[in-house]
Amino acid sequence: MESGERNQKYYAADGTELNLNMRWVDSSNLLTADDIYLLSYRSGNISRVDSYRIIIENQEQLDFALERYALALPPDGLNEDELWEFGSTAIAEPFNEMMENYPIGDYSYVVEYEGVNHGGYAALQIGALFVDHDNLYFVPTVSNAPSGDYGEAFPDVMDGFCYMAAIPKDTLMNERYDGWTYPDRNDLYQDIDFTYWVNYTYSDTTKLYQIYGDTGYIVQSREELQALVNMAQSNGTEFYFNPYVDFDRAVLLIRFFESTYALQGRSRATITIEGNDINMEYGTSGSDCTGLAYATIPLRFLPDTLTADWQSPPDGLKYR
Repeated sequence: MESGERNQKYYAADGTELNLNMRWVDSSNLLTADDIYLLSYRSGNISRVDSYRIIIENQEQLDFALERYALALPPDGLNEDELWEFGSTAIAEPFNEMMENYPIGDYSYVVEYEGVNHGGYAALQIGALFVDHDNLYFVPTVSNAPSGDYGEAFPDVMDGFCYMAAIPKDTLMNERYDGWTYPDRNDLYQDIDFTYWVNYTYSDTTKLYQIYGDTGYIVQSREELQALVNMAQSNGTEFYFNPYVDFDRAVLLIRFFESTYALQGRSRATITIEGNDINMEYGTSGSDCTGLAYATIPLRFLPDTLTADWQSPPDGLKYR
């Protein structure tokens, strides 16, 4: 095959070259604005959600996505304060327009929101959607580049970008694409009130672990959280822990464990709920310091009772 064929160039509907770093591409898998509805723009930071990549294929998924992924427009009749609290509609407005023109009964929606933490990014101009059996992603044009030189100081502001497409129902070639979320109201991990983290070196000694031990603590109020903190402080050990939790909607689960400096850092944990037990899975080793794992579990996912592994802080409410 000739070198020119190996380095085949592909173009967006407006003639702009696509930034597609692949040698072997079937052009039939590239859907441009000539083939589908395609939109990319700077949305700004959407405070209610983290970055996401979602595929919406039916009405049930759409109903949940409107609530969960900042895709719903505010209801009529809100005053200025209520509109401000509702948050940005920078994704919702174009999405609802797309939804009206390309109904979910005939089309599926592919939406990606990317939040960034400083101003050193240029808005990506998306030129195509690449679709095959194993891959699905938005393809930018070659004109995209960070705004500024390497090493330059960028504004410390939150920003964000959104890419969306409406595609005919027979377009997707796989029921589940890796790296994409399919909105599901019954998926614990998608609930807006669910968080889960492990900090392997929360404290550089094992004092906190010696105070709290292997007990799992379930905290149901701000007062109970303070009672938990007081357990360490009353034993002469400083402990500051104040994660955001809406206790009207969720409870806080906390476990302490012995760890080693080799496991420094913060990472996500795996949470499973089976019967009346909630299991937080994370790797542990060593006895140099104290690690801390915590999760916020929405009330609607909680079992009616919990195993004895989970206890309320001293003088706290008994679970349920």
